[in-house]
Amino acid sequence: MLEKIASILSIGFLILGVACGGESDSADTTSTNDGLNDTASFVWPEPPDELLAFVTTVTGKVYVLNTKDGGVINQIDAAPASIHGVGVMEGQRTIYVPTFEGVDKVSFSSDMTTFDVTKSFALQKPPLMLSLSPDRTMIATGSSEPAFWSVGEGKQFASFMRTDTDELVGELEFDSPARISFSPDSKFAYVVQQNSSEIPVVNLETMSVEKTLNNKVLEAAFPECDALAASMTAEDSCTPGAQELEPEGCTLCRCKADNTWYCSLVTPGHGAVRSSDGLFCVVNLTRESITCMAPDDPESQWVIETPGDFPHDLHFDPVTGYLWFQSMQRIPIAADEQGNTEIPCAITVYNVETREVLKRMEWDYGLWHVSLAPDNKAYASGSFHTVVVYDRQTYEKVEEVRDGLGTVGAPQPIMEIDF
Repeated sequence: MLEKIASILSIGFLILGVACGGESDSADTTSTNDGLNDTASFVWPEPPDELLAFVTTVTGKVYVLNTKDGGVINQIDAAPASIHGVGVMEGQRTIYVPTFEGVDKVSFSSDMTTFDVTKSFALQKPPLMLSLSPDRTMIATGSSEPAFWSVGEGKQFASFMRTDTDELVGELEFDSPARISFSPDSKFAYVVQQNSSEIPVVNLETMSVEKTLNNKVLEAAFPECDALAASMTAEDSCTPGAQELEPEGCTLCRCKADNTWYCSLVTPGHGAVRSSDGLFCVVNLTRESITCMAPDDPESQWVIETPGDFPHDLHFDPVTGYLWFQSMQRIPIAADEQGNTEIPCAITVYNVETREVLKRMEWDYGLWHVSLAPDNKAYASGSFHTVVVYDRQTYEKVEEVRDGLGTVGAPQPIMEIDF
């Protein structure tokens, strides 16, 4: 049986200060549109007899989770901290995992109890995110942290590896490659950057930038801080971890009404592509919005406004075409371990055709990422090693899973979940 957690009582130390935790007793599921019958007309596939979930964490571990009973079958410890994503091949017995040096190809035994590293790719920069093309022939990595702080010093790279030949086919230099999504036909990669409104489109056959999309929401200057907040000294600022930043022009800061400023990035962290028609959407974290466009007609952009919410992670449902996204009510602050676990968050289901919210699942302590699985469920991950499972047809919460995913009292968050 999956472990059911009624409440989460303890808040401890969080390694990177980035987390959303468990459900509050007062949390409830609300919606703009009742939406419970919206999925009835869709043809839902039969769930697979076996489904494993590969869970990445802020501490660099990769857990192999049995979705049938919530048990952890195995784990890999060789990854960098705060990694986002692994590449799972057909049959779920081979995965590609970020490491401190690059990417490892890991092959499991049939019962998943043992594994071997069968190929290693040395990259110019350690990857912090990894994604797999829809046809599973291309692995892409980005060296920029897809979250809220500095992308690190020096050059940043998006790296591409073929899974059919196990070759490193390209490393392209970009400003801050934080998330890479693929076109439905797996011919193009969209490199979403943290520090730029530009989204380079890589032709995966020629391994070159074919064109560049521009997220218009990010073209305008970031709103200036008010005079008092902008003149704060390091001692006056109550933002932990941000004392060395200068709020000039607010390019890295967001001001609050109480004259505090929070360290954040202006530009997006994640992108998603709708598999049915190639609609591309990307979050505008500090602009409280999501930009959507057709890559073939990038001038026809439109925006999903999320006032009061900072959208962070998003995915299109391959069955319904609905957009699922995670958002939070304030931006996490570096080194504010306890405060970050208390950020209210929500998982929202959005109909991009009618442009309305179908369901919004609110949590006082939130959930950090959301993934859509072949068993017709959504897996949302948060602090305290918690995974919350939703039914994608009814939007009802099915289970909370935490069996073997780390110390119960430790607030470290689960990052992405791949299938």
